[in-house]
Amino acid sequence: MKNKYICKKCNKFVASRSDDGEININPKSKKISLKGKEFRIVCKCGQNHTISMN
Repeated sequence: MKNKYICKKCNKFVASRSDDGEININPKSKKISLKGKEFRIVCKCGQNHTISMN
């Protein structure tokens, strides 16, 4: 399980997950949505990122 998510395209911070399960998402992201147990985040550069809550 990753603890920090960085966009590979623009090298910007997308989200981080703490040991207790708390997820912090960059508020400057274009779009943030929740589908089931997945966060879908669209970065400022347009790249899609998916974080699952397992």
